[in-house]
Order: sequence, then structure tokens, then C-alpha cells
Amino acid sequence: MRPSPDIRSWPFKLFGAQVFVLFMVFFALCLVVLPRTSLAEPFIFSHSNSLYEANQYLKRIKGQTQDEVQPLEVWIKRAIMAREATPHSARRYYESGLHLQPNKPTLWLQLAKTIQSISTQQKNSRGRHAFYRDGTAASFNAFRFAKDKSIQADALAVLAHFLRARSYWRPALNAYKAS
Repeated sequence: MRPSPDIRSWPFKLFGAQVFVLFMVFFALCLVVLPRTSLAEPFIFSHSNSLYEANQYLKRIKGQTQDEVQPLEVWIKRAIMAREATPHSARRYYESGLHLQPNKPTLWLQLAKTIQSISTQQKNSRGRHAFYRDGTAASFNAFRFAKDKSIQADALAVLAHFLRARSYWRPALNAYKAS
């Protein structure tokens, strides 16, 4: 009678001991080293849902239909003029500009600052959670798309404000430290 094959010995028979050991070392490195690379590091200041909310806000802006078609410069100019008097209109103008160029970090940052000014004016309104969520997403997108360190620092400071307003204390402190 032939002995049953030992399931633990198949890698040795198939590949040889040296290849199996190299494979195990590679697998261990993937588990230990890769999660600690710089890919995970920039998001230590965000809460667990930040990336999801940022992607949802980006998707919502991209999916908007625009009533009037204007170049990006017109939307930015309108937003700047409306920012002090009617920040709600400025928010819509920035969103219309982001519809045209969704990866522009300065627009995301200005949108986040505009939402910040709206949310501080209406602290006790019923919709303040939506402002905090959209402000968190806009500042997170500003940081995510920014290449310039000063824009990243501004975005982190605004993100920390929104995280603090949402009572996410640890991510807020981390964002302030990083900015």
C-alpha cells in the first residue's frame, strides 16, 4: 500500500526547499513591511471614513449637471466675488469649477474654506453635519491632490478644523501636527 502524501511536503517536492524559503520570506515581508510604507502614512490624520467621504463628494461633483456652461476662470471669479456676501453661492460656484477640473487642489482648498465659513456661521443649524462632512471631504481632496507643501499644510489645517468639529479628536490632533 502506498503511503498517503503529506500535504506539508508538496512545496518542497514541487519547488525545492530554497525556493520555498524564499517565497515564505517574500510573503512575510509583504505582510510586515508594505503596510508601513509611505502609502499608508499620509492618511494617519484622517478618520476611517475620510477617503470614502472624499470619493463620494468627488463623485457627486462629477455627476452634477450644470445649468450653464462657463469656463473655469468664470466660475472661480464668481466664487471669489460671492464668497463674503453669499458663501452658499460661492460653494456652488466652486463645485461647478471642480466639475470641470476635479483634480485641482487649490479649488478643493477654497471650497473647503468656504464650507468652513458657512459652518462657523451656522453652528446650530440642522444641516451642520452635512457641512462638516463635505468640508472634511473637500479638505481631504485638497491634500490628496496637492503637490505643493504649502497647499498641503493649509488643507491639513482646514481638515483638522472639521475633524475637531466632528469630534474626531485623535485625527484632528494628528492633522494639526502634520500641518
